[in-house]
Amino acid sequence: MKGDKMMLQDERILLFGLMFLQWLLLIIVLVWMLIINSRSKKILKQFRELTNGVTKENLEAILRKFLDQTKEVRESHQEVKQEMTDLKKAVGRKKGNVGVYRFHAFDHEGSDLSFSIAVIDDIETGFVLTSIFGRQESRVYAKPLDRGKSVYHLTSEEIEAIERAKKSLS
Repeated sequence: MKGDKMMLQDERILLFGLMFLQWLLLIIVLVWMLIINSRSKKILKQFRELTNGVTKENLEAILRKFLDQTKEVRESHQEVKQEMTDLKKAVGRKKGNVGVYRFHAFDHEGSDLSFSIAVIDDIETGFVLTSIFGRQESRVYAKPLDRGKSVYHLTSEEIEAIERAKKSLS
């Protein structure tokens, strides 16, 4: 009898434990279903917004229009990229880097009214302009530059002006 009572009590504990696990699993499944339902509603709402006004008949037309617009955007993008490349090249060829150096041409005369101006592009092609001021006369010389060099002799003042123009490149 005692053994039967003990066995009956063990069976009750086991049965209670199984029922507890069953309820726990039921709660977990319900929570999981609520999460899935919420996500499904969100996806369905997005789908309805996406397909608002779309029927089976015009869906293909809408997709074709979208693909055509995408193609146009790609072509336009390529044109813009090419124009940017062309503009970069053109800007690089512009003579916009300037260096100025003022100096005394003659030790015994006046102030620093003589000067050299170098105007170059990104590859150091351009010209250097030098004005030598004296009391009786003034002279102006222009020398072409190709990659920072000239076929004419460059004075130290002209070289300094070219160096100052190079510094404005960066």
